[in-house]
Parts: sequence; structure tokens; C-alpha cells
Amino acid sequence: MMNVSGLRDDGHFTMALGRPSLDILHTTMKKIIVPCDFSTPAEETFKFAVMVVERSGGEVHVLNVIDITSMGSIPSISHSYVFNIDFLKEREEEVEQRFREMKARCAAHFSRVVF
Repeated sequence: MMNVSGLRDDGHFTMALGRPSLDILHTTMKKIIVPCDFSTPAEETFKFAVMVVERSGGEVHVLNVIDITSMGSIPSISHSYVFNIDFLKEREEEVEQRFREMKARCAAHFSRVVF
């Protein structure tokens, strides 16, 4: 797994295999956007983002994107999901529930999460 290992003098991150270094925790990140598909790597990224902003006083913004083009093999059919309010509402409720479960597992104590 590739993790951030610290900042170079020019302010860019260096990447290395292994565990994340605590050097990054001394940065002043105020907002971190975490793309989330609720996979194990996404959950680990969420945990790391929470760890960083706990030290910097920031917030974690979790982003989940629905790829409607993968919901049907024919584009005209898949695009019909965009206008189906019931489908979108169900999907929103499902994602919110999965987010609450992930937050309870990984960062129940942390309140500065925007979803």
C-alpha cells in the first residue's frame, strides 16, 4: 500500500511504500476530500484523513460518486436513472447508512466530518 511519508522542503508530498509518517500530521490541512466507495482502501484513507485533521483542526469531506453509466449497458437506459427520483432517494439513503456505519467503525469520536 502506498502512503504519504512526509513533505519535501518545497511543500510537495513524497510517497513511499510502508506506514504513513507522522511528519504529515504537522501540516495545516484544514479540509481533506476523501473519495469513498466504501472499499477497504477507501476506509483506510478515511481513517488516515481523520488522523491528519484531528491534529490540524480541520475537517474531512467524504465524497461518494454514482457512475450511472455502469448501471446499464445501453446509455439511453442508464441515463434514465438520473431522472428517477425514487432511485436517487434510495441510493442516497443507502450511501448515508453506509457512511454512518463507516464513521462508527473508524471515527465515532470525530465530529468534523462532512458528507
